Amino acid sequence: MHILAIGLNHNSAPVQLRERLHFSEDQVRASLARMTCGRVVSPLSEVVILSTCNRIEIYSASNAIAFDALEAFLSDTRGVPDNEFYPHLYHFSDIDAVRHLYEVAAGLNSLVVGEPQILGQVTTAFELARGLNTAGPMLNRLFQSAIHAGKRARTETNISRNPASISSLAASVSERTVQNISEAQIVIVGAGEMAELAVEALRKRGANSILVVSRTLQRAQSLVQRWNAQATTFENINAALDRADVLISSTSAPHNIITYEMVKNTMTLRHERPLVLIDIAVPRDIDPDAAELPRVLLYDIDSLNAQLEYSLV
Repeated sequence: MHILAIGLNHNSAPVQLRERLHFSEDQVRASLARMTCGRVVSPLSEVVILSTCNRIEIYSASNAIAFDALEAFLSDTRGVPDNEFYPHLYHFSDIDAVRHLYEVAAGLNSLVVGEPQILGQVTTAFELARGLNTAGPMLNRLFQSAIHAGKRARTETNISRNPASISSLAASVSERTVQNISEAQIVIVGAGEMAELAVEALRKRGANSILVVSRTLQRAQSLVQRWNAQATTFENINAALDRADVLISSTSAPHNIITYEMVKNTMTLRHERPLVLIDIAVPRDIDPDAAELPRVLLYDIDSLNAQLEYSLV
């Protein structure tokens, strides 16, 4: 029996491709369910899908070196022809696959080295597969040991002494791109973990005026109470965009929620006031064409990568 892994990440594939191959949690469940309901005939006996904003990876236990079956599984479940993603794929088998997962769980393979979110994402991927019975004896043992190693890396080494994240990188870029962050109006779209990390990092950098835009006020309530921010709902997103000096978006929406037309209309009301847009979602929340508008500075998760060496953790 072999352990196999295929994948692509922020180093091997652009965000335009990663967002097409990205799995939501519901899509992970549906894809894994295909393995257990007899719809897929495959040499792959166990499968775990790890999908984050920076990587899509599939791990398998197989009775053969069946990378072609993993590639076909990825193509079929995401509806993307394999010739479009194959040049960006990496392939690992046996000890190399084990080593790669350990590096991922420890945060050594992340955009921000040592970032703490990836360990939870690996754990969630494993739990989803175990819940659907697609993680059997081999992947159970592999993922349990990788998660244990990831925890040890964070408690027994200095990798997490100054923990950083994509959200804190977005906050650092915000601080550098506005004239005075303490006076800037910051808008955070989304109320999940990445949004909260962004609010925390912005507060530490001196941001005083933060507005959280969420689907419901109830979802944002605990976040804004903890960080003394304000909250509104998506019905008011255009007004929030009009007010913003910096907008950071991190929702799990499957499509753009801030369109080119929305940004264009906002810019007609701002005279010469610039707008900084930071999109840390995959799939992307902000229409990339918005970057073509005058006085709009748009960062997606890949252009944040180029700013990493300047980040203040």
